[in-house]
Amino acid sequence: MAKPDRLGSIRTLANTAEMETSKIVAERRLALDAEEQRLAQLQTYLTEYAQTGDTQTGLSIDSMRNRRRFIDKIRGGIEEQERVVVGLRQQLETDLANWRDARSHALALEKYQHRQQAEEALRQSRREQAELDEIGRGMHANA
Repeated sequence: MAKPDRLGSIRTLANTAEMETSKIVAERRLALDAEEQRLAQLQTYLTEYAQTGDTQTGLSIDSMRNRRRFIDKIRGGIEEQERVVVGLRQQLETDLANWRDARSHALALEKYQHRQQAEEALRQSRREQAELDEIGRGMHANA
């Protein structure tokens, strides 16, 4: 396989890796958004539930205990959801770093390939010029 072909294959692999990491970042962002929405819903539900309880009077002790336990369960759910969101944020940061690395690698290979192509074009131009100079010298010598 010629050098330009190998470099093209390597660039294709690097671009594919970049696209794959980009997809992972997009999926992770969607997952994070969904989990953040769930967290916001839980927090809103807790606030609303706690406010409705404040306006109720004449609750039995069992009702108050059940209410308190339910509020504690909601708070536990919120804490768990906060851990999920924090974990997804950390994963997203890792995924973004991986994407940046893949992008940097792909761009470096692209730049290298362009430089190689420019150098090859310059070498080809010099060869052609040398051939034309040789033909010119031959014609001058025969004249």
